[in-house]
Amino acid sequence: MDAVLDPAKAAALATPKVPGGTNPAYAVESDSSRSVTVTINQFADASALKDALAAKGITPDVTYTGVGKQCAAGRFTEAPAAGA
Repeated sequence: MDAVLDPAKAAALATPKVPGGTNPAYAVESDSSRSVTVTINQFADASALKDALAAKGITPDVTYTGVGKQCAAGRFTEAPAAGA
């Protein structure tokens, strides 16, 4: 499950692993080009994800929709698929 960000601030997605075989709810990574990669493994801890993105200079709007729901038209910009 990948987050959608402004393509100018987002890059290809990667999934980091935590020792013990469990994944965190999310991961935020950046590289020397200032590209930011977000991986969402669980729809949890939106507030902490917002804080992690803000620490990278991104003003995020992290909202997880309920089961069977979707974002309203115009509420998001779809990022290109990883490797595209």
